Amino acid sequence: MAYTDAQLDTLQYVSKATAALSIFGSLGSILAFLFWRRFQTATARLVFFMSIADLMSVISRFIGRWGIMAGTESFLCQFQAGVMQWGDISSILWTAMISLNLVLILYMGLSLDDILKYEKYYVVICYSAGVVMAVVPVFVDSANGNNLYGDAILWCWITSTHPYHQLAFLFIPLWVVFLFNAVIYAWVGRLIWQTAKSVSGTGRSQYKYIYGKNVSLYLAAFIIVWTPGSLNRIYIMATGSSCYAFAIMQAFFSPLRGFINFAAYFYLTWFVQVKEEERRSRSQGNGFQKYSEYSIDIPLTPNFPQDESYRHITLSKGSIC
Repeated sequence: MAYTDAQLDTLQYVSKATAALSIFGSLGSILAFLFWRRFQTATARLVFFMSIADLMSVISRFIGRWGIMAGTESFLCQFQAGVMQWGDISSILWTAMISLNLVLILYMGLSLDDILKYEKYYVVICYSAGVVMAVVPVFVDSANGNNLYGDAILWCWITSTHPYHQLAFLFIPLWVVFLFNAVIYAWVGRLIWQTAKSVSGTGRSQYKYIYGKNVSLYLAAFIIVWTPGSLNRIYIMATGSSCYAFAIMQAFFSPLRGFINFAAYFYLTWFVQVKEEERRSRSQGNGFQKYSEYSIDIPLTPNFPQDESYRHITLSKGSIC
C-alpha cells in the first residue's frame, strides 16, 4: 500500500524532528565526554564511540528525501545511504559491546581496568564491520543493473524492491544483537532483583549491582528504539503490505536513539553523581568513612573487603557509571 502525500509529509516531519533532537543529543554526548571530566566515565567511553555512529546515522535521516530528489544515482543519495548504513550497523554493534562488558564484569569477574584493554578491538570490530556493510551494497547490482541503494520512501537506503538484501545487511544482524541484548538485559534484571533483596553484600557484589543497573539503561534504550522498526519489517514480510501505524512509530523512534542515549548518559553521569555527592556530604557529617573519589557508591569502609580482589574492581580513573 502506497502512502498518500499527506501521510508521507507527516512521516517526513516526524522523522526530521526526532532526527534533529538526536543530532543535538549525540553532539551533546560527544562534547560532554571530550570537555567535562565529570562525564569521562568508564561506560561513557563506549557511549562516546557509539554516539559518533549515531550522529552520522541521524544526520543522514535528517537529510530525508533530499537525497531522493537529487536522484537515486546521485552522490548525495548514495552517500546518504552508505553513511546511514555504517552508522546503524556500528551503533548496533556498540550496544552488543556494552552487553559483552556486562557479561565480562558480572559473570567472568573482570574489572573495568581489564575490559578497557579490549576497547581497541571493539573500535576495530564495530567501525570496520560498519564500513563493510555500508560499502558492499554499492557494488552489488540488482537484476535490472541498478545499485541496491535508492528510494527507501523517507530517505535513500536499500530499496523496498530488495527485501532480502534489507534483511541481510541490517535486520538479521540487528535481530541477532537484539536477542543477545534482550537476554543480557533480562539476566541483569534478575541479578538486580536478587541483589536488591539482600540486606547486605560484599563490596564486589554491590559494585556489580550498581554497574549492571546503570549500564542496562543503554540496553533498554536499544530495545525501545529498534522494536518499532522490527515490528514494521515483520509486518511487511508477513502481509506483503505496509502499515502506516508501524511506519509512523518507526519514523519517530528510529532517528531518536541519539537523544535517548544522551538522556541515559546525562542521567547516569550527572544526576546519579550529584545524588551520590549529596549523600556523601551528609554521611561525612555523621561520622561515616569517606568514599573513593572516583567510585560511585563504592565506599571504602571496613564493611567492604580491602583485599586484592576488591582493589582489582576499582578504576584508576573515572567512575563506574
